[in-house]
Amino acid sequence: MTAALAASALESALSYGRRPQVRARWMSTLRRLIALPTVSGSPALERAGALLAHELTAIGMQKCRIIRSGPYAPPSVWAERRDVPGAPCLLLYAHFDVQPPGSQPWQRMPFSADVVGGRVRGRGASDNKGPLVCLLAGLESHLATAGRLPVNVRIWLEGEEERGSPHLAPFLDRYGSLLKADAIALSDSSRVGGEDRPTLVTGLRGMLDIGLTVGGPSHELHSGAFGGEILDPGMVLSHLISSLWSVHGRVTVAGFYDAVRKPRPDERLQNAAVGERFQAFAESAGVPISGLQGERGWPPGTRSTLRPSLTVVGMSAGQTGSSAVAAIPTSATARINIRLVADQQPDEIACRLHDHFRRAAPRGARFRMKVLARAHPVLTEPGQSFVGPLHRALTRTWGRSPLVIRNGGTIPVVAELHRRFGMPAAMWGLSGPDDRIHASGESIAVRDLHRGAEVVTRLLQEAAP
Repeated sequence: MTAALAASALESALSYGRRPQVRARWMSTLRRLIALPTVSGSPALERAGALLAHELTAIGMQKCRIIRSGPYAPPSVWAERRDVPGAPCLLLYAHFDVQPPGSQPWQRMPFSADVVGGRVRGRGASDNKGPLVCLLAGLESHLATAGRLPVNVRIWLEGEEERGSPHLAPFLDRYGSLLKADAIALSDSSRVGGEDRPTLVTGLRGMLDIGLTVGGPSHELHSGAFGGEILDPGMVLSHLISSLWSVHGRVTVAGFYDAVRKPRPDERLQNAAVGERFQAFAESAGVPISGLQGERGWPPGTRSTLRPSLTVVGMSAGQTGSSAVAAIPTSATARINIRLVADQQPDEIACRLHDHFRRAAPRGARFRMKVLARAHPVLTEPGQSFVGPLHRALTRTWGRSPLVIRNGGTIPVVAELHRRFGMPAAMWGLSGPDDRIHASGESIAVRDLHRGAEVVTRLLQEAAP
């Protein structure tokens, strides 16, 4: 296709996607999707999978199937369309499962899917149902105008990302051949450049989720009769956890930083929260600026993207509350979440962590460490497939070049596809700073949904041979 024909095809697709009736129809689809409470284990996952399969078929995707790794695994939705023999193939990914509503109150029902004040509100609106619908809208814009896609496309909509994709390995063993592509493209991140600047994501941190249990007496013991006589599992657990961290913000596990790849100077500059971003970073965390503390020598913004981290996300020992029994508990547990950067390996870090606990534990203490989940870090090198087309698509949609950063989060699917098949990732942030992802009151701006659909429409054309 000549440049003039390609430009004309793109303009036709964009014009179609901007039609009020088209936007209204996709808004209706998004609201129906948000209204389904697709938390882990919910029957709504099946209904959402059926809805998405219907939408993919309706817009013209081919071979649409609902697939799963086993009889009790949640559904995924897969489809493809190959209109350009010999052209690259792009895997478009999103997930339709969501976090639970949480314990904090909502002003509106979590799954009401109301549209108020230019925002669509409800759990999953921003993470990841809004961006998911943008993928479908971008595909339809080409299929409804040209009857074909500019590049070959496979699409995978997952139903268990928020659980850490526990069935990912058997799923890829069974369906890996259906997912292979020249790159994976997705928007499952937030923008950090403010309202009028897009974000291109070049990396994701890996993850190691650890359960740590310290054993105590065979039954609860009166704290007056036995306090000071035996090892208290809560105190031992506290000691083990405190031994992981220094006052300088560094993880004290031997060899923890040995494999960490040194970031380039431009990466440090791009990821640092400076100027207005510094204040916005603190506000988004709900802390004063003085509360932004971490590894010495690394400014806010870089510590959660370019550096590894260790966080205690849960602890318990015995009973709590006003009616608690004054007894030494039989065990104490903690959940520790470690984020990794290139080139750290989850299994190696797990071994180092176990060795650290063994050395730090008091004599006679008993502990058990279990790896609950793991994912490798991902780093997209400059010049990899589809990064250039994505940069152009973001720039032309927003009218400004994107902020190019790494993201501190983890998406196991991206990491495993990269590790198994060498698939690079083209990732962008669509969610805005006010979307409250994973918190009560989650929402997404209608304007961002429109821009998200246009990014996908442009990306498909920009990636055409």
